[in-house]
Amino acid sequence: MKKVFIFSVLFAVVANLSAQLKVANDGKISIGTPHSLDNGILKIGKDGMNQGLSFYDAQTGGTDLKIFRSGNVAYFLRGTNPISGMRMDLNGNILMGKTTIAPPTTGGSLRVYGEGVTAILACERHPFDYGTTVVSVGNRNLSCAFTVVNQVNGWDVTAQVLTNGEMTATTYYTTSDSIYKKNIKTIQSPLEKILKLRGVTYNSKLIDENAKIVVPQEKKENDKFSVIPSNETVKQIEGEMKRQRIGLIAQEVEEVVPEVVRTTPKGSKTIAYSELVGLLIEAMKEQQVQIEKQQEQIKQLAKLSGLKTIDETVFTKNNITDLPFLLQNTPNPFNQSTEIGYYIPETVKAANLYIYDINGGQQKQITITERGKGASTIQAAMLPAGIYFYTLICDGSPVDSKQMILTK
Repeated sequence: MKKVFIFSVLFAVVANLSAQLKVANDGKISIGTPHSLDNGILKIGKDGMNQGLSFYDAQTGGTDLKIFRSGNVAYFLRGTNPISGMRMDLNGNILMGKTTIAPPTTGGSLRVYGEGVTAILACERHPFDYGTTVVSVGNRNLSCAFTVVNQVNGWDVTAQVLTNGEMTATTYYTTSDSIYKKNIKTIQSPLEKILKLRGVTYNSKLIDENAKIVVPQEKKENDKFSVIPSNETVKQIEGEMKRQRIGLIAQEVEEVVPEVVRTTPKGSKTIAYSELVGLLIEAMKEQQVQIEKQQEQIKQLAKLSGLKTIDETVFTKNNITDLPFLLQNTPNPFNQSTEIGYYIPETVKAANLYIYDINGGQQKQITITERGKGASTIQAAMLPAGIYFYTLICDGSPVDSKQMILTK
């Protein structure tokens, strides 16, 4: 009777072990599952943090590395805190740093959350210069390789980098604090340098002008940030791709202002356009000094010729009708048309309005036949964009000279 009892206990233990651990003839192992082993060498039929694989140092202990499944979600983590690891759902979406997806709930197959710390830190260890740290590859020219979104304002896109290299952002700042600079000096001969530069129009070889934008019929449900433009917008963008661009040629600029030109690792040239601002400011200041000197010379010539100058305020206040005067053009600057006002007394026999470019070259002469108050209209199409001076000359003597700016 005693032998029968012992045999029964051993049979029960073996049967229970057989239900928990099975080794098939082909070497496949199953733990805690009655299902077949047709989809894996090792199959665990338990669900939960402590029902998967656990790796640890048997001698020193330490924090376990756990791999398990819980509620149709796979986990790979250290210790027992789900935040300290990685989770993957049924759709293959990977989440790190959180146990649940934070808004937006759609979009992004890989999400990394940093609670009070940097979410992603990419470090390259190339033993040479120009080693790439982060690469974003797009299969189309207009794919958004990098996008910045402002969650506060309703998920507005605030910055984007397209695969073709075009960048869009709300504002761009360049570090310019004096603490990062040394050997600071004022730019010398700025106007001379500006006059040597050549502005050009061109077509970019980096953009396919005949490319057609491919627009999906609808966005995928989990695609939060991709944009489907309207048909009208598509036509506008495709038309803009054919437009010529305006700029400078780096090789030409390097001969005049080498400080703003840099060479890429591939050998091509680039221009730091923002650094040209300092040159333009100093050139404008130098030009203003020249203008003021010219105006003073005109006044002196007017005194020598006995012809007095007058402005409209004095004219209106004192009702003077025997002296000519010249008004500032309005609007100024202008990009379509502007009017130059003046007053020509009846006693003046010949009156002409001359327009000069910044180099002193005469661009236009307007003969004024009417007397009294009048105005001449200057159309933007008459002149290229730039800074001009206009002078009123009556009976061979200059009356006044003023500056106007044409932008296009």
